[in-house]
Amino acid sequence: MLIQFNFKNFRSFRDDVSLDMTATKIAEHPNHVVECGGDKLLSVAAIYGANASGKSNVYAAFSFMKEYVSNSFYYGGNSTRKNGEIPQVSPYLFNCESRNEPLEFEVFYVDPSDGKEKTYQYGFVIQGTEVLEEWLYTKARTARTKYRTVFTAGRVKN
Repeated sequence: MLIQFNFKNFRSFRDDVSLDMTATKIAEHPNHVVECGGDKLLSVAAIYGANASGKSNVYAAFSFMKEYVSNSFYYGGNSTRKNGEIPQVSPYLFNCESRNEPLEFEVFYVDPSDGKEKTYQYGFVIQGTEVLEEWLYTKARTARTKYRTVFTAGRVKN
């Protein structure tokens, strides 16, 4: 279950963007709140905004990350499927500096099916067709803030 999705420098978003599914203390719709991994999370979300304000690009960023992770086995190396190329993605182009900066994607999620309800933090940074950083951390349900490193690659910040 998704806790939080973060991204940076993707299409119309230059700065950090976060979609947080953590429930607040407002109890107006309790049937849309699920307790998972020690957190109260929203089971549904809506994004509102004016036309051309980037609502679709939030969805596109999440879709890109999902597609990228699902098919990452085929990118690079000797793979012949999908030509072994990482799909191109557009950074924020309205700023000379951000055009040449990497794109960042990160999710925090809980897998309720494992019974332990561990929280995972997974993310990566890409630039062009190169993966600059990748990380995966996990935290036990009973731990408050301490994440354990599963793996890191590249110049990862922790």
